[in-house]
Amino acid sequence: MNWSGWVLWGFVATVMLTTISSATQGLGLTRMNIPYMLGTIFTPNRDRARLYGFFAHLGFGWVFSLIYVLIFEAVGAAGWWRGLIIGGVHAFFVLTVLMS
Repeated sequence: MNWSGWVLWGFVATVMLTTISSATQGLGLTRMNIPYMLGTIFTPNRDRARLYGFFAHLGFGWVFSLIYVLIFEAVGAAGWWRGLIIGGVHAFFVLTVLMS
C-alpha cells in the first residue's frame, strides 16, 4: 500500500469536500455545516466550534479514507463503482445512525 499517497489524497479529498460544502452554503443551497456540527460536540462556543469541527472533520476524513483504502486492499481492486457502493453505505450509516 502507498502510505504517502493515502495521506496526501485523503487530505486533498477532505479539503475538497469541505470547500464544496462551504461553497454550497455560501450560495444558499444548504444550511448544513459539517465542521460546525462536529465542533458543537466539543464546545458550545460558536467560534471555537467551527475551529474544533474543522480539525475533527479533517481527522475523520483521514480515518475514513484509510478505511476505504483498507477495503480496496482487502478486495484486491479499486474502482469508481466500488467507491460508490462504500460511499453509499457510509452515507446511509451517517444519515440513519449519527444524524438521527
